[in-house]
Order: sequence, then C-alpha cells, then structure tokens
Amino acid sequence: GDSVASLSPDARFLVTRGYNPDNEGATRPPQPDQERVLSLYDLSSLDQPSHRDFALPNPPSYFQNALWTGDSQRVYILILSGQPWEEPGESYGLWSFDVSTGEISQVASIPDIHLLLSATSSGGELVLLTPQRGNEAMVVHIPSGESQAFELPIDALIVDVSP
Repeated sequence: GDSVASLSPDARFLVTRGYNPDNEGATRPPQPDQERVLSLYDLSSLDQPSHRDFALPNPPSYFQNALWTGDSQRVYILILSGQPWEEPGESYGLWSFDVSTGEISQVASIPDIHLLLSATSSGGELVLLTPQRGNEAMVVHIPSGESQAFELPIDALIVDVSP
C-alpha cells in the first residue's frame, strides 16, 4: 500500500511516499500514472509543520521503505521502476536524500528488486539490505558505493542492534 512513512532518529523529520499533485488539487484520488515523490515533513514547529515534495528519478518509480542515518541528515531509499502495486521491473539502485539540500543522488547500483533497507551502521558508512524472498542479503559501503552480497541462513533473525 501507500503507507510508507519513516521518522528521523531526532523525531524532527518525517519522510513519506507521496504523489505529485496535478492541477486539480488533491480532491480526487491519485491517478495511476501520477508521478511519485518523496515528501519531507519538518515537525520542528508543530503549529506549522512544513512539507516539501521531491520528484523521484526515472519516473514512473517508487520506493518501499526509507532508512535514516543516525544524525537525521540523510535518508536512504531503494528506487524501483513502475508503480507500487505492480511487480517491479527493475531496480534503479540505492539513493541518498540530503535533508538540508533536498538533493537525491545515487549511491550504488543494486540490481536485486527483492531487497529492503534494514539498518545502517552507527557511523553511517554501511547499509544493510535484507531479502524479501530468497536468502541473499547485501551490505553497501556508502562512501565507495561498493556492495557485498552474502547468504543469510534460512532461519536467520535480523535484530536491530542500534544503541
């Protein structure tokens, strides 16, 4: 569904997956061909939370979940082709969204369409991706963009060990 929402560690920002509103305004339901956006909400002033939309690259495209860095400055997303209700055709890889500049830039190319973002290392240099099906997980080294795939034991339990 469209219930993708991720709160930053400092609880100041919320990222969701949205639609590019068309000229009709938001009164009618989203159209199938509408462009997806990454929506950033700044919750620091609760009386007036500001909200900005950022177009995703390679439309039509979408992301399934979002992963924050520990300092709440960046969000990682895996961008897939097509629409969320379709079987994804291809993966456009791992992208980084910079909260202060609003820039979305590619970190690594990841062909596997069945991975989800799971965790980031405390220093923020590594991102763990775990499989939705199959047992091949992946670690991406953010500074270099290099990725390393590895087999997970079938009954492995992914535990969040953040401090």
